[in-house]
Amino acid sequence: MALLKVVDSWKMAIDKGLKSVSVFLDLRKAFDVLLTKLQSYGVKESELRWFNSYLSERSQCVVSKDAISALLRLSCEGESERYIY
Repeated sequence: MALLKVVDSWKMAIDKGLKSVSVFLDLRKAFDVLLTKLQSYGVKESELRWFNSYLSERSQCVVSKDAISALLRLSCEGESERYIY
């Protein structure tokens, strides 16, 4: 539903001769890089686990005027787990 609303707003803006700009971020790679750097700086296993847990247990939603999307659970799991022994 939220995606349809966004696409519709893009179409309306284009029809009015306005420009639309969107930014989509994939933070999973950034989390992997952060955990890798922390490990290379000598951060201990317990702290790496804390960071991984903190970054893995997040949710996000999109707010546009009076519409709010459903919460989406974010995850840092995957490659980052290989850095934590």
